[in-house]
Amino acid sequence: MRSAVLGVERRRRWSDEEKLAIVSSVGIDGATVTQVSQRHEVSRQQVYATRRDWVIQNKTIAYIATSILCRYR
Repeated sequence: MRSAVLGVERRRRWSDEEKLAIVSSVGIDGATVTQVSQRHEVSRQQVYATRRDWVIQNKTIAYIATSILCRYR
């Protein structure tokens, strides 16, 4: 089967709110990463990577905040 290119495909830009909504919808009513990624037309790897990035970012922010608080005690 051949498919025709209908236009120029561009990278989609997702806001942080959209990313958070996609990642947090995993597990709601038993939704799997595969189901969520298909629903939002992204790859499973994008969902996993976004979730990993959020965890790393939140741990970094928590570490910095704790370090600052400990300095001023």
